[in-house]
Amino acid sequence: MASAPTLATLRREERQHVIAALVCFELPFTGDEGYLKAEVTGGGVALDEMDPRTLASRRVPGLHFAGEVLHAFGPIGGTNFAWAGVTGHLAGLAAAGLRAARQPALAGRSRRTT
Repeated sequence: MASAPTLATLRREERQHVIAALVCFELPFTGDEGYLKAEVTGGGVALDEMDPRTLASRRVPGLHFAGEVLHAFGPIGGTNFAWAGVTGHLAGLAAAGLRAARQPALAGRSRRTT
């Protein structure tokens, strides 16, 4: 069974078509019912498919997950905002550490430029 092509196997022009299709894809918006009726999404990446310490994918090296893209549920309200913030922070730190490990010359550099 042949596998589907990945972005890495496509020619530049083909990749640009895929990106344009994703960026230009329109989702119709007809309004909302306000914060009191707001809900969170369900589904997402199974928790056993990522490292719980770093939120890194077990399948794709260098890919980290956060927030509602993960298959986790909580009560409506601030809990989900906290989940998004905490997992985003953790995944960001892990990704930054991975990048620093790959580029040790940059690890000690300050972001400030004068």
